[in-house]
Amino acid sequence: VLVRWFEGVESPRASYLVVILYSAEQLAKEGSPIDADWGIVGCIYTAEPEEVPMAPITMMRNALGVEEGGSGVPLDREAYQRAVQFWENNANWRP
Repeated sequence: VLVRWFEGVESPRASYLVVILYSAEQLAKEGSPIDADWGIVGCIYTAEPEEVPMAPITMMRNALGVEEGGSGVPLDREAYQRAVQFWENNANWRP
């Protein structure tokens, strides 16, 4: 599963906001230094209190080196398998 979504659906109301943080060290490594300990790099909105797994394609890209557009974080095979299982049965939406 790379990325898929539902189109033309009414936007559901999110009950939870998951903030995605990168450490200052990681951001500097990726060429975006900040003057703080942590930086917000994204947000995920969800209706469920459980953490939404990262998309498998994002995990694969992150496992690449920074020079390839990834974060250089090694692939966790168990987390990857959980993400594949989740995203085989779920999708994002776009208005």
